[in-house]
Amino acid sequence: MTTIFNAYMDEPHAVEKDVMNYVNMIIGIDAKNLGRDKIWTYQDPQTGKLIPLKIDETFINSVEERLGLKNDEQKQSFRTTSLKFTDRK
Repeated sequence: MTTIFNAYMDEPHAVEKDVMNYVNMIIGIDAKNLGRDKIWTYQDPQTGKLIPLKIDETFINSVEERLGLKNDEQKQSFRTTSLKFTDRK
């Protein structure tokens, strides 16, 4: 709902941002430097800046459920496939 709202409110890259948040979260969820607070810091490959990202498992699960992924095996397979399209893992 937030993505649709942002897209209508002249945020042309709202969907792209949410997709990148999802991808960054599935990269970060397995990061070695992920602390108890679930904040992962990564270097943005375009700007070179360090960016903190809160890993939101509810968001991740919501995206995957909307895609029709029902069990952990399907979710892990989708995550692995998605990460193949990035050069960050």
